[in-house]
Amino acid sequence: MRFASKRTDALSRWVCQLASRRGVNVAAAALANKLARIAWALLAKSERFASA
Repeated sequence: MRFASKRTDALSRWVCQLASRRGVNVAAAALANKLARIAWALLAKSERFASA
């Protein structure tokens, strides 16, 4: 969360906007949820991650 404000990728912009709207704790939980869902999908499908 500390480094997201210094980056310009889509995920960092999303988490910064969410933190400003909902608060840092909610944004941290949402980011953890999003990353966990990505990891689960990769493991379930046995695929490599392809960054957009």
